[in-house]
Amino acid sequence: MNTSSLPRPSKIVGEVHGFQERREEGEILPIVWSFRIHQNDAVTGATTAIPVEMRGRSFSGAIKDGDEVSAIGHWQPGETLILTEVTNKITGAVVRVKKSKVTGAFVVLLGIVAVFFWAAPLSFFRFAPEFPFLVRVPVRA
Repeated sequence: MNTSSLPRPSKIVGEVHGFQERREEGEILPIVWSFRIHQNDAVTGATTAIPVEMRGRSFSGAIKDGDEVSAIGHWQPGETLILTEVTNKITGAVVRVKKSKVTGAFVVLLGIVAVFFWAAPLSFFRFAPEFPFLVRVPVRA
């Protein structure tokens, strides 16, 4: 992929309008925040409405209509800007999608279960009583 043709990230500063929160059933990231950042051009005075979406299981911090926010991202007209973090300039808080601690714990638990299922048959065959279909292998100490 030729990265030279990608737009550089830029700082987007403006006012939140049309804030909505919705839940999408059956999705990995079920909470969706959608809003527009109205950014004023200092030179021309024109206002650009940038559609924004944030998705996660939960969020730290809050934003609402009328808050001034800033974010870093790639945005082109006609596209929705997908963000994981914005700074609420009114409260000074960094509002971000929270990382799920459950995912990390699940991976660790899955690893323990996998080791158990790998090791259990080995110990069963090593210490099993005489079965006609099993061949016992002598264990050296």
